[in-house]
Amino acid sequence: MKKMKCWLLTVLIFVFSSCTQFVYVYEIENDGVISNEELYVYEDSVLQIAYSFWDNHGRLCFLLTNKSDKPIYIDWKKSSFIKNGKTFSYWEDVEIRKQNGVEVSSRLNNASLENTLLPFKSLSVGRDYYSSVEYITKQQRITFIPPKTSLIRDDYKIIRMNLRINQSNQKVIAKEGTYSKKSNVITENFTKENSPLIFRNFITYSYNEEFDEEIRVDNLFYLNRVKKMRKREFQTRPKLDNESKEFISFYPYKNNKDFYCIEKKSY
Repeated sequence: MKKMKCWLLTVLIFVFSSCTQFVYVYEIENDGVISNEELYVYEDSVLQIAYSFWDNHGRLCFLLTNKSDKPIYIDWKKSSFIKNGKTFSYWEDVEIRKQNGVEVSSRLNNASLENTLLPFKSLSVGRDYYSSVEYITKQQRITFIPPKTSLIRDDYKIIRMNLRINQSNQKVIAKEGTYSKKSNVITENFTKENSPLIFRNFITYSYNEEFDEEIRVDNLFYLNRVKKMRKREFQTRPKLDNESKEFISFYPYKNNKDFYCIEKKSY
């Protein structure tokens, strides 16, 4: 009987541990881009580029604003998302398909656009231009941006697969979490020199469509820290919101400057 109990206990421990779902939170640092409380923001005399990465596997989403009193032109063929030295162009020489005379594209509807813009609403410059924000698809090589207007792009996921923690380098942060019985959060830190993920946003623009004088912006970001935790620490239990009267979960680690990966369940 005692052996049977031990066997059942072993099986239960195995089942519950194998069903545990983990989440990796990837904290991002930058090189030369201003960091405010909610976003990374690049700014010069002409452009403001605000970044939001928070998504499963990360998304390079940026709001580009022409602050100046002159129109500018973006050449997407000469602009790229660059990850670990590999270039991904913002423009492809392809035709837009049509079905039954209706253009097929990935242009956002108003509700989706509003949701995508949500992280950028704290910006002092960008928030005045929302009525004229345009969502750009890959097919447009040269984009004309009038003065005091913005556009938004979110073409690429930052990573496709989880970047796992090296067991030999990991550290345990005890008693960090959202439950009364707080579980350990495992971390691994990186520098710019040894980071496994370095990505850049390279933009080429000009004051005229002929691009007689090109101006380039090169914003660099890198993975600074990975945190591994149980999903229950990443996302709280739903609680009743007094205003909306709906049950809402909160995300204590949410930061638009970072992103996360939800590990697939394994049984």
